[in-house]
Amino acid sequence: MNKMNIQFNKFLATTLVAISLMILIIPTSIIAEATPVNLKTASTFGVLAGSAITNTGPTTINGSAGADIGLQPGEGEVVESFPGQADVTYSGSLHLRTPIAQQAQVDLLEAYNNVASQVSDETIAADLEGRTLTSGVYTSASSISLTGVLTLDGENDPNALFIFQAGSSLTTLSNSEILLINGAQACNVYWQVGSSATLGTNSIFVGNVLAQVSITATTGASIFGQLLSLTGAVTLDTNTITNEACISAGSLTVTKNVVGEVSAEEPTSFMITVTGPNDYSDQQMIEKDGLYTWSNLESGTYTVSEAPLGLSWSVEGLGEYEVVMNEETNVVVINTFTIEVEDDEDDEELPQTGASQSWLALLLLGCGIMLMSKKQ
Repeated sequence: MNKMNIQFNKFLATTLVAISLMILIIPTSIIAEATPVNLKTASTFGVLAGSAITNTGPTTINGSAGADIGLQPGEGEVVESFPGQADVTYSGSLHLRTPIAQQAQVDLLEAYNNVASQVSDETIAADLEGRTLTSGVYTSASSISLTGVLTLDGENDPNALFIFQAGSSLTTLSNSEILLINGAQACNVYWQVGSSATLGTNSIFVGNVLAQVSITATTGASIFGQLLSLTGAVTLDTNTITNEACISAGSLTVTKNVVGEVSAEEPTSFMITVTGPNDYSDQQMIEKDGLYTWSNLESGTYTVSEAPLGLSWSVEGLGEYEVVMNEETNVVVINTFTIEVEDDEDDEELPQTGASQSWLALLLLGCGIMLMSKKQ
């Protein structure tokens, strides 16, 4: 029994080691996946601060997701305005130490913890200059900086999420820029900053900054997203902050029906072209009684057209159609094939034959018999 127990324990130990090694070698990118972030009531704020807001020069805050300004300092502080407020143009509401601002701070803290706790896909170098990144969670234990251009590639997925975790600071240099390509949206970009963020002069920044302490937007910086500070100040200087809502994708399905007897020489597949907003254009060959779906389409008017097939074909269903967010637009294109029959113009000029000639012969024969009878 002892020998069997020893062999079993060895087998068990070997198995556990093998399983552990398999777990260790599984790529983190397979395990980790960025998950959506819900800012709740904080989502409508272009600027939300913990201790103070200051502004220098003309600043504009706008956007379809909300352009509110919020400030929620410590207990006992009375806030009626902030320095430079008169130079801020905003299309939302002002909440200075109000229950709405207080609730927004509660929701911001929850969202901050959500972003900070997401499992990393990649540990990044401090400077993101020159990189092209796809959806994922990117982490730096200390700081994140941008000295040039960073490109975020949505890979034609409007829901692609980009999450950046900075252990301490976030700093972008003057004239640095973040580009969005292939459907990436600013509303799906989040920067969790362990201390403070500074956005460089005349830089173009994309994403929602969730900072533990302060956020400084230097002169002329443009922000496509939100500036949200938990405990510190938000400092503005001649900035434009645009908090746009996400655009959800729609789809367009074209079904091809064919009517009439189509010979082997006639086409059984049809070239359909779809054009739409922002110079969108795509062609697909659809088989008889088949269909094709164009997905991840921006909302708007799309035109469905077909390559002409000749006079023997008629077509119905082409034209303009509206694609709506989160909905499928269905189009049926019907092609009818008609075989042309040519009229024979010489039918009336053809000589009489067959039965008509037989009756004429009988008539002549009868007349001849009658004449011969009279002569007798």
